[in-house]
Amino acid sequence: MEGKTYVDLMRKIELFSLLDEPALHTLAKSMKEVSIDPDEMLFEKGDIGDSMYVILDGHVRIHDQVYDFATLGKDQFFGEYALIDRQERSASATAVGATRLLRLLKSDFDEMVVAHPEIKDKIMSLLLSQLRLRNDWEEHLALKNKKIERQNQELSELNTKIEQQRDEIRAQRDLKNRFFSIISHDLRGPVSSFQGITSIINLYIKNQRYDDLLSMTEEIDHTVVHLSRLLDNLLQWASMEQSQIPYQPSHIDLFKMMEDLLGTFRASAKSKKVAIQHAVMPGETAWADFNTTTTIFRNLIHNALKFSNEGGVITIKSQIREGMRQLTVHDTGVGIKPEKAANLFDKTSQKSTFGTQGEKGVGLGLQLVHEFVRLNHGTIDVTSREGEGSAFTVGLPFEASPTGR
Repeated sequence: MEGKTYVDLMRKIELFSLLDEPALHTLAKSMKEVSIDPDEMLFEKGDIGDSMYVILDGHVRIHDQVYDFATLGKDQFFGEYALIDRQERSASATAVGATRLLRLLKSDFDEMVVAHPEIKDKIMSLLLSQLRLRNDWEEHLALKNKKIERQNQELSELNTKIEQQRDEIRAQRDLKNRFFSIISHDLRGPVSSFQGITSIINLYIKNQRYDDLLSMTEEIDHTVVHLSRLLDNLLQWASMEQSQIPYQPSHIDLFKMMEDLLGTFRASAKSKKVAIQHAVMPGETAWADFNTTTTIFRNLIHNALKFSNEGGVITIKSQIREGMRQLTVHDTGVGIKPEKAANLFDKTSQKSTFGTQGEKGVGLGLQLVHEFVRLNHGTIDVTSREGEGSAFTVGLPFEASPTGR
């Protein structure tokens, strides 16, 4: 295989694609035919490249010590850029069966381009064109990469925003559930006060105590008004679009707050024959959030009533001590066992306890009290003696702190 056939093979090689017919004939004359045996290695990875090869018959495997990259066959070529620059081979080449090749040595190629500078010029023109094309592609790819990076950044920011919104929605949902738990818990005490009223009404009718009956209906009306106001406040509180319990401190009128709270429990206390009174004076205030503070004392009064026996007494007193407004809810009820008092606000030990008349609970009250006292930057202390009663003292800021809290 010589002459025109070799020229046709040269024409397929991109490095020589700009050469004219005479130049290709010159190249073809410099090619030498070589034969190698099966599994014979043409060159090894790391060798310095010094030749280009064209396969006439047989196959050559391109590989390294681990992978086979390709198997080349008839009329295929490899190693052409070794003619331009002597670099280490990036892979090994081994014959697959008996193989016949054309080989062009770099030394022969160098002599040829010295003798025929037009070949060198055309090859250099081709290489420059390829370089410009490569640069164009690299610039195009760089722009594409920047666009992809920008899109990835936008997607990342969008994902972050979606995650934040999801977390906010989850937090709002959890808070709504929490609010409804608070609502149901706070309504449980006042509503349960109506359970014993029917029996009292029947007793008054049976004994013809009509004046007491009239007084009882007035008590019921008064309790219903306070209960309706409580429900409105709780629902308004729960309707706030926030992801955590709101803390909006202001100067709370403690006298009015206590009047409203005791009005809510009046029927319940009367049905249980428990005296309930407060010694908070008009004009006394504390710097705290109204809703959470009301919940604190609603729960403490409810618990005091729940664990009081018939004839018991509940008192609420107020004093200023150590720069704090202190309110103490004291009852003469069953008291708390010492081992339970030590862990009274531990979430893991919260369990519902039945009241003196079998009143049910959900174990949420004191947990809320402790959390809301902390929210209002206050303190809470408990003293109790089993069989004699308990006293819960809540300390609240008297004025706003320098930071506005």
